[in-house]
Amino acid sequence: MEGEMNQIIGQKIADARTAPVPAHTRPGVHFSGNKGKAMAFLTSRRPGLS
Repeated sequence: MEGEMNQIIGQKIADARTAPVPAHTRPGVHFSGNKGKAMAFLTSRRPGLS
């Protein structure tokens, strides 16, 4: 059963990596921050791809 689950998960990962980037994804977004303040980024899957 574990081998079957690993195979399914591996296939899901392979499918996700070859799927096109969603149309609403905007690559190259620029963020301005405040000096001395922490910044966090929440992103969708495959961030940074353009």
